[in-house]
Order: sequence, then C-alpha cells, then structure tokens
Amino acid sequence: YSRSLVWFNLSVLPRNATLTLSIFSYYIYQVSADSTTTNLYRLTQDWTEGTGSCTPNNDDTSGSTWTNYEGANAWTTAGGSYNGALESQITPTVNTWSNHTITSMISSQYNGTNPNY
Repeated sequence: YSRSLVWFNLSVLPRNATLTLSIFSYYIYQVSADSTTTNLYRLTQDWTEGTGSCTPNNDDTSGSTWTNYEGANAWTTAGGSYNGALESQITPTVNTWSNHTITSMISSQYNGTNPNY
C-alpha cells in the first residue's frame, strides 16, 4: 500500500463563497499490478509536512511517515488516521489525468463542519 497526504489551502477562497464544484486532479504515470482503485478519504488528525529529503532508506522523520504524523508521534492508525467514509474512488489508468470530485469534503472543511487536515 501507499498513501499520500494532501492539504488544501482554503484561505484563498473568498469569505462566504458558495462552493459548487471541487475537483482534485493528478496525473497517473504508472500503476502497480495490484492497484485496482484509488480511494480518497478525509483525514481526522493533523499532520506535519516533511522536508522532502527522502533517502534510499526512507529514514527522513522530519514530517509525516507511515507510522507517525510528525516526528515521533504515532498516528491513531498506521498509514494515517482518516474517516472511513469514502469521499471518492476511481480506477487509475496509466498516462491519464485522474479526477476526483470532492465538493462535499471541501465544503465541510470550508464551512468549519470538519477540520481541514
């Protein structure tokens, strides 16, 4: 398994904006043989972005890792603590853009119903 953490800067949105559509897009360069779906979930715990200085041994502990949300503090669940409700799911295809509609999740973070982790 692999997981990525993404934070959305919602402070750039105007006050009292009405969000009608939010799409998270990324390009798929390759897909592993066992990768049948890509799932998006809302995190339930804050995390720290690392320095990006990964090494061959993956020993960079400046930020979030599979076991820790920052430094030496463990996630509630290894791999990241997240809400079990699936926000979006796609089947990845190599050399294409992947688009996830996440309007409900972003709206709940923008209006304060859920924290923006």
